[in-house]
Amino acid sequence: MRITRLTAYQFDAPVVEAEGARISGGRSFSGYTTTIVKMDTDAGTVGWGESAPYGPHYLPYIAGAILPGLEIVVPRLLGQSPLAIQQINEIMDSALYGHPHVKTAIDMACWDILGKQAGLPLYELLGGKMVPDPEVQAFILRTPGDPLKAMIDGHRANGIHHFTSKVSGDLETDIEYLRFVGATMRTGESISLDANRGYRLDEALRLVRMAGEVDLMLEQPCATIEECRDLRMRAGVPVMLDEEIKTVHDLTRAYHMGAMDALNLKIGRVGGITKARLIRDVCASLRIPIYMQDTAGTSIVEAAIAHMAHSTPPRALLATWDVQGMMPLKTAEGRPTYKNGRIYAADGPGLGIEPLLDVIGEPVAVWE
Repeated sequence: MRITRLTAYQFDAPVVEAEGARISGGRSFSGYTTTIVKMDTDAGTVGWGESAPYGPHYLPYIAGAILPGLEIVVPRLLGQSPLAIQQINEIMDSALYGHPHVKTAIDMACWDILGKQAGLPLYELLGGKMVPDPEVQAFILRTPGDPLKAMIDGHRANGIHHFTSKVSGDLETDIEYLRFVGATMRTGESISLDANRGYRLDEALRLVRMAGEVDLMLEQPCATIEECRDLRMRAGVPVMLDEEIKTVHDLTRAYHMGAMDALNLKIGRVGGITKARLIRDVCASLRIPIYMQDTAGTSIVEAAIAHMAHSTPPRALLATWDVQGMMPLKTAEGRPTYKNGRIYAADGPGLGIEPLLDVIGEPVAVWE
């Protein structure tokens, strides 16, 4: 089996929040650009993948760089076996240094083809269905009050115990917010407050000391691994890293520095399923729990996340991401389903999805 053609589709997708997706430091955006790749083979088997950076100010990745990056790597992939996924990654890394968002959709499409060739759902190839019903982490409102309490009650009734929210950009507001959430949550429930590198160390220390009794984990509170380590050591608060972990080297460095208690693992941030699986498995070996997510995406990314969550050792999986709750656009049939706060991947071969061509539109590039 050989790769004969790669086709790229690119379009803008909305976010659920009416005021736009907001992260720390006044950063926000009303949508994001996603790139979907179709991989054709001489055997007639087709694979699909998707890559969507979460805005240009979240990571040093921009969606506009994906097509130029594909122009560099795709000519070297034509004629290669999509089943030799490690070799495909070696070719891409040799042709283009860095730029993991460029390589994500191609790697994902190869896994989709491998699953179809084997007649197995992707989770079976990634380790087996070790978690039959991964819990979803729920995003909650950023403003204290009755609507927030009602939202938490609704998620609780749906079997969800893990909540997440973004910081506001104002320290005093965040302190009052955590006090409110802490008074609302019950034993066994927790919140991760995502700062997206937005706090100075002194601000994060004040937040922890003033927020009161709340089962809190701070997600990427500061800009560097060193600052996150200092916060963890001085304040005693659990720290989950995110943006600063892009490779296994980053992971092991942060682990040996004592800078982390958990990892938010995102497929697109590290360059695809192959590298995400490696980082996930190292985390499991080191007893570092993970949230299984991605930077952004639609139904194809959603399927990949669900398969990764299913195949993660139970001791290593905290929860996964409700993609539809933040990014609702349906781009494929067979997308994962949700029930009682849990996510379920389709059991079809590969990713188990069939893209909706009328939604993803006309190709923006074809290589053959």
